[in-house]
Amino acid sequence: MAAAADRLAAAARHGAGIGLGWRPEVALLLLDRPDLAFTEVIAESIAGPARRDGTVPTHVPHHLAEWLTATGRPCIPHGVKLGLGGAERPAQDRIARLAAAARAVDAPLVSEHLAFVRAGGIEIGHLTPLPRTRAMVDLLVEHIGIVADGLPVPFAVEHAAALFGWPDDELDEAAFVAEVVGRSGAALVLDLANVVVGCANHGGTPSHFLDTVPLEQVAYVHVAGGVERDGLRHDTHAHPLWPEVLDLVAEVAERAPWAPVLLERDDRFPPRAELEAELDSLTDVRIVPSESVTRRPLPRPAASNRSREEGLADRQAELARALVAGGPVPDGFDAGRIAVAADALRHKRAGEVRDRFPALAHALDQGAGFDHGPGFETAFVAYARTVPPPGSTVADGLAFAATLDRAALTEQARDELAVSRRRGRGGRRGFRGGPPRGPRRR
Repeated sequence: MAAAADRLAAAARHGAGIGLGWRPEVALLLLDRPDLAFTEVIAESIAGPARRDGTVPTHVPHHLAEWLTATGRPCIPHGVKLGLGGAERPAQDRIARLAAAARAVDAPLVSEHLAFVRAGGIEIGHLTPLPRTRAMVDLLVEHIGIVADGLPVPFAVEHAAALFGWPDDELDEAAFVAEVVGRSGAALVLDLANVVVGCANHGGTPSHFLDTVPLEQVAYVHVAGGVERDGLRHDTHAHPLWPEVLDLVAEVAERAPWAPVLLERDDRFPPRAELEAELDSLTDVRIVPSESVTRRPLPRPAASNRSREEGLADRQAELARALVAGGPVPDGFDAGRIAVAADALRHKRAGEVRDRFPALAHALDQGAGFDHGPGFETAFVAYARTVPPPGSTVADGLAFAATLDRAALTEQARDELAVSRRRGRGGRRGFRGGPPRGPRRR
């Protein structure tokens, strides 16, 4: 474990300490950029669900394995499905999955999000914000300790972007994150795009956030882009970096020069030249002395006593139903913002199903087999208004297709669906890894 942590420390001293999140679409770019200091991979894309005997299958994609072998630089598994802020204790099989991912890439640490992703039997398919209360701080500190005890490496947590808040928030985001990280001893993944989103959507300033959170516990930094829609900032990981994020990179380089910076891109991948230009822009604003930087030791999360928030499970379930199952907005929440968040989730699901079932989407865009309106997007969004995510993109696509007139679909679309059904019945055995399906990183 010490050797792996040393490699993360070396990342900040390698050039400007810049990294790129691993995705199949950017695998060759990563191999071609010897100046990149580290990468990050979605943990669930390299470690499958635990088997009955408790073992966890892993699969490191060829190009990622090649990069690890060629460079010896660190790769950090980044989880999106743990549900650290759920009312229930983190499931041991999900913790085992994170641990297996860490071992598969000899990681220096593992990271996850301060969010919940399921409640009341519903998979939300998104990193959903938590009530910023002291009771939730207690809960998170306990959950962080449970997860840390099951990992072979240190644990880091990331604050998530949010379109809405809870009606009984007691702390602003900066104070909430500071208390969770300070009391738990977890390392912090500082997401500058999420800082920009939080300040724009909920008030405050980035400088206040950086002044408040314990920067000495920052392990590494995320940067990404997004859009402004419906009067709110959306962190999409599918658009160019915001200028404000680049400004914050320069500020963090002065305050926490040991922390390497990772560019996240999950969708709508631009031409290679544009992505390289973004990496170069980060290098230009973040100059790290090659010998003078000493990384702070990564803290080990501490155990704690929990004060469970009264009724949290029921309240999270109500919110989950409002976001993805057509349920009423719970009392006290901003109905307009919940509507914006629910619409964004439906369109996110539509994009994922379109990527997985291109022939089906093309058939609907051409006018075949639907009753809800012209085109795949309209038909899927109408379906998703009352049907929560079934747990995977493939299952979502098949459930949606079951609502269509199969005879009206093209032959290519029917064949595409048949292949997925066969694989679902065991035609594709074993965990194969692949692109992440589930909550988008925020």
